[in-house]
Amino acid sequence: MKPAAYELAKFLEANTLGIVGVDIHVATEPEAPDDCVTLYDTGGLEPDTDELDIFRPTIMVKVRSKSYLTAHGRQTIIHNVFKATPIITLESRFSGIVLASDFISVGLDESQRHAFTANYRCMRTAR
Repeated sequence: MKPAAYELAKFLEANTLGIVGVDIHVATEPEAPDDCVTLYDTGGLEPDTDELDIFRPTIMVKVRSKSYLTAHGRQTIIHNVFKATPIITLESRFSGIVLASDFISVGLDESQRHAFTANYRCMRTAR
């Protein structure tokens, strides 16, 4: 299986929220563009069941923008897309992506851009 953050970045791309490698990124946030989304794998819990075939990864989604309201609004849209799709079948199958924290404002970066992060818990199995 590919990393959860990578698969979910492709899911956001499929839902027309951006293009992976352009304004949606995985693991490394670029200097440009100002408005972008970056997904990070943040560990997770141990596999579930005796067969160890249910994985429980966690991811962080970071949204950055020159506008505070735009950054927050884009984070809300991403959350609503995850919430509206209880089963996501990609290279693996996600059966639930649950917001594990409210959105967190991380303030301004050195280029005066705002950022919000959100943490999600996932249930994942191989297809």
